[in-house]
Amino acid sequence: MKNLATFPVQNKNNRDPFMTKTSRRWPFAACLLSLACGTAAAAPYSTMVVFGDSLADAGQFPDTAGPRGSTLRFTNRVGPTYQDGSGEVFNLNSSTLIGRMLGVPAGDLAASTSPVNAALGAPDGNNWAVGGYRTDQILESINSQPTVVDPNTGTLLRSRTGYLPANGFRADPNALYYLTGGGNDFLQGRVVSASSAAQAANQLADSAQALQQAGARYIMVWLLPDIGKTPALSGSPLASATSALSAGFNQQLVSRLAQINTQIIPLNVPLLINEVLAEPARFGFDPNENLVSTC
Repeated sequence: MKNLATFPVQNKNNRDPFMTKTSRRWPFAACLLSLACGTAAAAPYSTMVVFGDSLADAGQFPDTAGPRGSTLRFTNRVGPTYQDGSGEVFNLNSSTLIGRMLGVPAGDLAASTSPVNAALGAPDGNNWAVGGYRTDQILESINSQPTVVDPNTGTLLRSRTGYLPANGFRADPNALYYLTGGGNDFLQGRVVSASSAAQAANQLADSAQALQQAGARYIMVWLLPDIGKTPALSGSPLASATSALSAGFNQQLVSRLAQINTQIIPLNVPLLINEVLAEPARFGFDPNENLVSTC
């Protein structure tokens, strides 16, 4: 296995539940850069399989304001105008970029349940993430039957058998599995208390456990960004309470992941965001902008 650093959340005893004898602390951005080094050698994983929400969606929905046959990703358009109707497609997201750095074939990184790909006769990929998915829906994409539904009309765009049932309930032991989720549980009003935050975290951990029980050995899991620092809530009366619930979600997720007997690679996204806010210029952002309200 490629030696990747781990990124734990501090617990109350100031111990890192994911630190091992061979792991070290690295800035999150440095880890992503280190992944790129893998392209110089043979690909460390047989493929990459992604589950999650809009942060990882590789193009499940049609891009109605883009070129014919293009799909929506929750990023900026490629430029130079960055405008709808300009003929520009949406840029790639983080999961696809990481997959490319690891030498995963482009076809494997494509969306799994795109109605556009189905209409064009294009093959499905291994990215099962869908914009808007909650943690319960992420679990369904693994062990049941995921759907892609138009959020504006409620129209079912496509449905198919989930990842594990489609593969005989066997996970590729040499693949890298990538999980991100939890934000939509907050934004859709499912997380309103410490217990509901823990329930959402447990559902994401259940996804990792389902993969592990099917044979997965390498599972990369995002820790939830601080939802209280997002533009939707920053500066509002709910910001502080939401930040506390975000932290509770992550503590429960870390606790559950520590009990799963496989190689868990947690990505400390909250730490990355704090690093960016503390030194925005270092990451290419304008230090004079209010990044919390504009990004």
